[in-house]
Amino acid sequence: MTTVIRPILCSFSVIGAPASYGAHKSKARWKNLVTVVAKTCLEKPLQIGVRIDLQIDWFSHGSRNKPDVDNILKPILDALKNIIYIDDNQVSSVSSRHHDLDRVLSFTDEPIHIIEPLFSGNKEYVHIRAYRVY
Repeated sequence: MTTVIRPILCSFSVIGAPASYGAHKSKARWKNLVTVVAKTCLEKPLQIGVRIDLQIDWFSHGSRNKPDVDNILKPILDALKNIIYIDDNQVSSVSSRHHDLDRVLSFTDEPIHIIEPLFSGNKEYVHIRAYRVY
């Protein structure tokens, strides 16, 4: 078996509850927060031609009264445009997962920093990673 190691270009956590695509009032606030945190990750957006895979991990307690994992993607992707990448076509794939903090977390081959916000007592956050695609 051949293992391909994809270099992480950017990795960061956004503390707070993600907004759903349909949540008009909280969506602008959430997008702004994602943008502000993402700006600390890269000096400038990746050039056209650089393709990326995005991994989005959402950590929260329970799943009742929460948006579906697919509905939090659009506000995040919109916030990353012109910060992490210039054009949507640079995004080769998006993988997203919801992790219920009321259950046992189990990770294989994941960097420890995706759970570091838990050590500070954060109850809900989203961790975003961008990998370079070759």
